[in-house]
Amino acid sequence: MEVTISIDDLHPEKGWGCDGDESVKYLQKLYDEFGCKFTLFTPSYYHKEYPLSKHKDWVKYWLDKEWVELAAHGHYHMCEDSNKHGECEFFEIDTEHKAEERIQQCLSEWDSVGYKPIGWRNPGWLIHPESKKVVDKYFDYVALHNDHNHNMEWESRMFFGHDSIHDTDISLHDGRIMFQSHIAGDWNDNVWNEENYLQFRNSIIYLLDNYDIRFKTLGDITNVKNVIYLINVGELGYTEHTIPLIRNYSEKVDADIIEFGDKEFIESKYPSPNFLLFDIWKHFENSKYEKMMYIDVDIRILDHSPNIFEHVKNFGMVEDWKAPLWRKEELQKWFDKYWPGLECNHYFNGGLQISNKESIKTLNKLVPDDIIDYWRSHPDGKLRSQNQGLINQFVAMSGIDYQALDDKWNKCCRNKPSSDDYFIHYVANKSQIQTDYDCFKDNVYNPNIEMRLDTLR
Repeated sequence: MEVTISIDDLHPEKGWGCDGDESVKYLQKLYDEFGCKFTLFTPSYYHKEYPLSKHKDWVKYWLDKEWVELAAHGHYHMCEDSNKHGECEFFEIDTEHKAEERIQQCLSEWDSVGYKPIGWRNPGWLIHPESKKVVDKYFDYVALHNDHNHNMEWESRMFFGHDSIHDTDISLHDGRIMFQSHIAGDWNDNVWNEENYLQFRNSIIYLLDNYDIRFKTLGDITNVKNVIYLINVGELGYTEHTIPLIRNYSEKVDADIIEFGDKEFIESKYPSPNFLLFDIWKHFENSKYEKMMYIDVDIRILDHSPNIFEHVKNFGMVEDWKAPLWRKEELQKWFDKYWPGLECNHYFNGGLQISNKESIKTLNKLVPDDIIDYWRSHPDGKLRSQNQGLINQFVAMSGIDYQALDDKWNKCCRNKPSSDDYFIHYVANKSQIQTDYDCFKDNVYNPNIEMRLDTLR
């Protein structure tokens, strides 16, 4: 489980985030003892008294710490009419022109210290819709408050979550715990004084004792390079067991998860959800990510599975376990009928794919605009596949440098599985997942259970 800790209002004033401050000593202790990481939201010219350009050593002090991310928190963090708007600087700014002018002032201060923050939090939580249009252009993520965002949709990645460091009743936000605090200020309850530090330390001890905790800055999460795609359409009871395992794995290998679900399937008008894979290819090509994994949701990921992204350079799949029996032969017959000279070296199972961006770009060039018409006009006979035959055709045609992965990465549950395998594919045995007929129930291998089609319940 990921845990983020955000601290607002740091600036180069004694008592507000300077070397030697009591609060700073607490942050150092938490890093030294537990490995805590912090996102520090910093105004670029706090109250028109502390411009970053005049305090480069202060900025360097924080940037030199590997456990800290600096993020933007407005420019002045104050308003012309404080009685009306408090310190909600970008709520008071009500035109795009004025917002653009202020943001440029903010970015100029950051530029003067040689740093470009990728994150933003609104001073005072609030922002005017016209200011939002401008802020949204300059940052990769925004940290928001559920009650104060007023349902605005941002192009930047949105993070919600604001459990205070002194709270004991905390919530999950998109599967992670997100603490929020202020570095100082008599008007704030969640400041870094001794009482709150001791309470927060106890909270961290409890979390570490009961959960697998990974401390991340918001920038760490935003800059994830790998992504796991799922097709999850309809009410599939077994996914309550498989998807949590996939989510655990995504945290382990530092990957985001993107699901294509009922909405995407309905809009696509495909005859089967399987064809959404080609939409996934397009999505990945236009994404920020460097590598993708697609995995069927009837695959169980075992706890000891290593990082597959480190095992595949360009493109990788696992050959279908029935390929040597008849499927590879049938695929070659299909190739010979429609694409004479195209050679079938492997017949891959479509349930698992790993790819870099260049391989997917090459494959996408081969995918016709109307994939369903193409599929129907090239029936693949005995294979009776939907996307699987097409995937193999495109891979064979593409000339990409691919790896035929060891079958432990996509082991059919009926093909002599063992505790040495990593990803268990249930295929026709979906109904047995997490039942007494499942040889991997609770992610523990039971060699006394043989999974066969005639034992389906």
